[in-house]
Amino acid sequence: MHVHDVVGVVGTGDGRGYWMVGSDGGVFAFGDAGFVGWIPGLGIHVDNIVAFARQ
Repeated sequence: MHVHDVVGVVGTGDGRGYWMVGSDGGVFAFGDAGFVGWIPGLGIHVDNIVAFARQ
């Protein structure tokens, strides 16, 4: 797996995981962070994501 141009890292509420987001919309889950999907998987191609936030 190659991650290019990471634009954001957001931790889980319990601090045991995190998500990394690439400028192409790819989302990578680590630890107890659940997979939330990724924009390229929806057939949408972007190259300018600049931020990521968790609710």
